[in-house]
Amino acid sequence: MSEGLKAKIYTCLAGVDPYQGPQDERDRRLLERSEAIQQAADILPPAAPISGTSSSRPWPEIDSLDSYVTHRVDDQIDYYEP
Repeated sequence: MSEGLKAKIYTCLAGVDPYQGPQDERDRRLLERSEAIQQAADILPPAAPISGTSSSRPWPEIDSLDSYVTHRVDDQIDYYEP
């Protein structure tokens, strides 16, 4: 579940399909998809808010496809490569 939520958040932050358009539409889509993941895992109500930042960790610095590759894909390659 955590990886599914993380993937949705990173995709939304990058602003790629299906998270294109105005920020409020992107936020709504992210909320719907995140709640569906949490409901499928029988976590009701949703475990944590998905907008803004938490007190312990800020959102990843992603605002484009290039920054997604840098902060998500490259990090995953570095993690799994060894």
